[in-house]
Amino acid sequence: MKKLLTPILFFGLIINGCSLNEDMEESQTSEDHNQTTDEEESQPSEDENHTMEEEKPKTDLTVLAENLDVPWSIDEHENSIYVTERPGNIWTEDDVLLDNIASGPYHYGGRLEIGLYITTGDASTAQIAQDFNSLGGKILRMELDGSIPSDNPEADSYVYSYGHRNPQGIAWSSSGTFYASEHGNNANDEINKIEAGQKYVWPEIEGGNQTQKDMVSPLFTSGDDRIWAPSGMAYHDNKLYVAALRGTAVLEFNLETHEYKEIITDYGRIRDVFIDDEFFYFISNRTDGRGQPEENDDKLYRIGLEKLEEDE
Repeated sequence: MKKLLTPILFFGLIINGCSLNEDMEESQTSEDHNQTTDEEESQPSEDENHTMEEEKPKTDLTVLAENLDVPWSIDEHENSIYVTERPGNIWTEDDVLLDNIASGPYHYGGRLEIGLYITTGDASTAQIAQDFNSLGGKILRMELDGSIPSDNPEADSYVYSYGHRNPQGIAWSSSGTFYASEHGNNANDEINKIEAGQKYVWPEIEGGNQTQKDMVSPLFTSGDDRIWAPSGMAYHDNKLYVAALRGTAVLEFNLETHEYKEIITDYGRIRDVFIDDEFFYFISNRTDGRGQPEENDDKLYRIGLEKLEEDE
């Protein structure tokens, strides 16, 4: 039986909790690239730098929640899973910790992780990504009280890394290595290893075949003719798992072999992923205005980690 708990936490959006101990029904079952090409269809092709393997859709999925209203992210607290929804019509703003971040209808990043790390996009003004004095096109780091951490790259700046177009997902390995997913400009999406104070390539370079002195090139790119529109991401066992919006899949990036593949498909746009000790979770995002909603969308899905790895 499916069960939703009353919303009890607020992260600036509506949050619904799902108990991890409830029995659930079994289901057999850039984004914001440039304005003119974001909704065009992209035909899959081989990445020039990294091998992509095809994968059959998973069938051993459990639906934990449905009828979600444009879900944005997944997290866990005290053995319950929480999903934020974009409308946010019951939250209240208590304080402003940081203001004057470049904004607009496109390319605004928007991922938060307690630490506190914040991804910001270039707001469709590419040149600000390389401007260290702008808060747009960056990954920022701040204390929970809004102050600048004493060990930030620059003592008087929130900027942790720069040269980003539209970073969407962030995750850390078990050893503390920091990774981010990022939307490219009509393809050339990226998976980056993030290091404090480093300059990344946007808008000077697109794709993975070029390098430039003093700039950090991506670990993976989608190439010139494939679009992932990567969103939320998670790390497990030397692999990165990334939600793909335009790619309509969950992607697995092997950090040892430098190969990647689709491991979950046929569930439409995928916004976020989450991993705990036993399970892999993801949320669909068909109701965000860019997908094709089906009955009872959107949904939170779960599959056992053992089953996920067994099917690979």
